[in-house]
Amino acid sequence: MNKRIWIVGSGQMALDYSRVLMSFEIDFKIIGRGQKSAKELEKKINKNVITGGIKKALNNYRHPEYIIVAVAIKDLYSVTNEILLHSEISHILIEKPGSLYKKLLIDLKEKSSKRNLLIAYNRRFYNSTLKLKECLDNEGGITSLNFEFTEWSNKISILNTDVDVKSNWLLANSSHVIDLAFYLSGRPKNEFWFAIQEGSINWHPAGARFQGAGITERNILFSYKADWTSPGRWGLEINTLKSRYILSPLEILKRIPIGKLDYEIVQVENELDEKFKPGLYNQCKSFIEKDFSQFCTLDDQIKSFDIYKKIGGYK
Repeated sequence: MNKRIWIVGSGQMALDYSRVLMSFEIDFKIIGRGQKSAKELEKKINKNVITGGIKKALNNYRHPEYIIVAVAIKDLYSVTNEILLHSEISHILIEKPGSLYKKLLIDLKEKSSKRNLLIAYNRRFYNSTLKLKECLDNEGGITSLNFEFTEWSNKISILNTDVDVKSNWLLANSSHVIDLAFYLSGRPKNEFWFAIQEGSINWHPAGARFQGAGITERNILFSYKADWTSPGRWGLEINTLKSRYILSPLEILKRIPIGKLDYEIVQVENELDEKFKPGLYNQCKSFIEKDFSQFCTLDDQIKSFDIYKKIGGYK
């Protein structure tokens, strides 16, 4: 592919994106900030990482057509802001959730003009998700769905993560599965759904247990639950007139045909999701080929923020 693309960041996500782009045989650049993380990444992929941060790189190198912002959540806004202020790069893919604050996303939108700003929710690009969409189209669409976004509090509590990120963990992490659910079914209708939070965790005072239900803009009934103080996992159950489909774990698609009780595994071509971080190959390929139809746009994310805040009990 004769494309010019940069990855901004030198952590785990930058490594995951690098492995995908190397398989495309693209001569891409990696823009890091500090020497330590850059050296660690260089050892893993045998490729030079340019240090000094995004502003320095924009001043010193020919700008690419595409850029992937894969820095820590707390830095997503500032890095994207620098790109908008000091370049005319057309296509910008920002790791989820783009920012923890809606006002900062709105600020990016006001500066973005006609550029494509996309939020990277890679679960949309899982091969299991793509196969599910195909099945739903063949069976007349979704009649109802429920989903779970339970997080493992015991593991999160010991993470060396920014306090603001932890206190907004539903936005920072759980939004992956919530985004996927409403991507498939449509957003909740404004007045036709409810959200309840109960309890608290020291690192997440807004709530520990979450439950809600309603109807979406496509007139699909939905419900959800999550208990961050009890065992559980992410998952979706999607009903049609012919089947119940289960994504739990999200990488594996199961089907219960009407009239049956036991599920069967739906065969999915999963080679790429096993070779790379799941969903990332399809996501990068769509991004570089300018097929943005499956992406969460910046406008989409701004609209979804009120949904996440309502579910999470955030002020």
